[in-house]
Amino acid sequence: MVTDGCARADSRTAPAQRVSGSVPNGRGHHLEAASTMQTKQTSASAKAKSRILLTPLGIIAIAALAVAGLVSWSSGSDEGDVAIGRAGPAGNAITLPDLRNGRILPGNLWPSACQLVDQRDVTAILPEAEQIQQQPGLLYLKSIKEFAADPEWNPNDRAEAGRCQYSMKLPGETYAATQLWVHIHAIADPDVIKRYYAAQVLGGAGTNQGDHGADYCVLAGLSEGTWLCRKGPVLFSVGGQTTVAFKGKPAPAPFVWRDDVNPLIVETVAARIR
Repeated sequence: MVTDGCARADSRTAPAQRVSGSVPNGRGHHLEAASTMQTKQTSASAKAKSRILLTPLGIIAIAALAVAGLVSWSSGSDEGDVAIGRAGPAGNAITLPDLRNGRILPGNLWPSACQLVDQRDVTAILPEAEQIQQQPGLLYLKSIKEFAADPEWNPNDRAEAGRCQYSMKLPGETYAATQLWVHIHAIADPDVIKRYYAAQVLGGAGTNQGDHGADYCVLAGLSEGTWLCRKGPVLFSVGGQTTVAFKGKPAPAPFVWRDDVNPLIVETVAARIR
């Protein structure tokens, strides 16, 4: 009986002993859960600290890449290979009447602006140009004040070809994205042109760009690449745009066009006005 009692006691305590190895005194389960929770919290805290430490490093890395990109751009790594040529060959001067004594030439008597820069000139200035197309353009010369006083149409108020625009394709362009233009703004007594030009310059940048065969040239505006010039009895402007970069010049090209191409256009136009 004692033996059976001991056996029964052993059979009753055996499960308890098996459990007590992992859950002592019935409280081990709570201790294990607490330990597991603490481990998870420690892991989460480590990850959070990792994120906090890595975030500034990531920002620094991004900033370093950005600076490297700017240095690469400013060092001229995107230099182009499109050639800039020379001013157009000497051609025939435009024919103008005597405009002394304050005379102003009506628009319908103006020569075509395409006589100031023709297709040969475009090829001289941009030797690699292809698909060159010329487009003369109409200019309406009446001011808003004059129109309000007399809205009737008058042929003197129009210059049928007062502006000339060329489109062309340069190496690297998928279509004819480059443009070059010349606009006539006024033709009159040179003294009137000089005074009128001075008044026009007040509204522009007033930056002397040099003569290049003209009497005077300035930038038409602070944010523009257009040159506004005068030569004798003619007030005119030249400009253009392109998507390419020129040989030995860093991209982008707008300032290169302003400083290297426009002078050649001005020189070409000025040679036609004598």
